[in-house]
Amino acid sequence: MSNLNIIYFPSNKNYNPYNTRMQEIVEKAGVTPVGINSLLKPKTTLNVLTGTKNIFIFNWFEDYPFNSKGKLNPIKLFIYIFIIVYAKIFGRIIYIKHNLTKHNLDSKHKKSHALCQYLIEKIAAKTYVHSNTVAQENGYEYLPHPLYKTFNIRSETSEKKFLCFGMISRYKGYIELLENWPQEYPLTIAGACTDLKLLTELTEIADRRKMNLTIKNYSLSDRELELEIMNSIAIVLPHTSDSCIVSGAAYLAFSLGSLVLVRDSTLYKNIAEPTLTGLLNTESIRKLYVSAEETNSAKNKQQRLDYVRKKYSDTFIFEKIKQDLVL
Repeated sequence: MSNLNIIYFPSNKNYNPYNTRMQEIVEKAGVTPVGINSLLKPKTTLNVLTGTKNIFIFNWFEDYPFNSKGKLNPIKLFIYIFIIVYAKIFGRIIYIKHNLTKHNLDSKHKKSHALCQYLIEKIAAKTYVHSNTVAQENGYEYLPHPLYKTFNIRSETSEKKFLCFGMISRYKGYIELLENWPQEYPLTIAGACTDLKLLTELTEIADRRKMNLTIKNYSLSDRELELEIMNSIAIVLPHTSDSCIVSGAAYLAFSLGSLVLVRDSTLYKNIAEPTLTGLLNTESIRKLYVSAEETNSAKNKQQRLDYVRKKYSDTFIFEKIKQDLVL
């Protein structure tokens, strides 16, 4: 479609593998998405201004005006407003809403962040979320979350453990998780952590409670992470904050046929996959640990994979969003 531009934020595919997958799906429209920075190029600017249909797809864009400490940057706020107004005038905005609020948002800037969310939702032609529950409750459109590409690693191990992975951050609730985790069941926490105080606290809790805990404090490669997931009984989501709508970690686990234990009841409701997830408590941990061999058998994993590959297929997702991309 030579008369169609798709401007995608964030364009850096290494920022999050989610963006890689979504851009691959959007490319089914016959157009390769470009980043917002491309608007600085004369050719793209000319296309935007000369009647070419322009679709702006924004993810997490409401967080753009805020720094890593959750504080508002006035200059970036001006740029944010300018871009969404520009996109409204010269195209159509498709907003994919991932969070109810920003992680680690400074409490003094909650109203500013709420305003940024309000503006983009008001200006967008359509707002999507990856939870059908949240969509129905708030008048959004539901868009299935894409699955992630995997390496199909075959692993045979007698190890029985539960796994948390991703950046090790305080907001994820690791302190509370370890204080309440039944110490007889092995738990691995894998991911980079820049908060040395948090690491010390986690280690002290594990020592005091005599837990079977392993902390791998480094960024795992995609292959290493896949192997960790494949060698685990289930993935544990320790979040208790109400900031996220769903969790990308859950869909990576689903992509590998793995089960997920969710600590937050609202997140559990939003994901809405009772055959793939369970609420995190001592009884659910015990049951999965006891039945680990049966739960993670090749047959059961394949059944789960068949289910998610049909429900979250690229083709199905593209059909949902295609109406916003075609001329």
